Amino acid sequence: MNEFGLKEPHHLYIIDLVACTISAIASLVMVYFCLRIPSENRAASIKFIFAVALSDFFYSFGNGMAVFQNSPEIYCNIEGFFRHTALVFSSLFAACTAIVSYGTSLSPKMTKAKTYLFYLLIFGFVFFGGLALFG
Repeated sequence: MNEFGLKEPHHLYIIDLVACTISAIASLVMVYFCLRIPSENRAASIKFIFAVALSDFFYSFGNGMAVFQNSPEIYCNIEGFFRHTALVFSSLFAACTAIVSYGTSLSPKMTKAKTYLFYLLIFGFVFFGGLALFG
């Protein structure tokens, strides 16, 4: 065990920690630029991109927690919660971004179908995410 408490082999986990740090910084930069857009100009897709970036930041944080050894069980549970929840939310918001972006290309008659698809997607992610977390 080294002075930082990293798992063996140290060099592989240092690479993982560097990649997680770069990913977290890039996610925060995306959050910053999404917040710089004036609120009256923010489309729904920009809000979902903001949510994806925030979810990816928490996923990077959870991945960064995995490089340390001799962690108590509660630490491992927190790490798993961060990873799984952030992954589910990142997938949800990425799918919502795709639906909203696709919806702009549809005719106005298709708005109702887009709304139903959106609600179905949210229900599915909440149901299956809850099942995976608590099931």
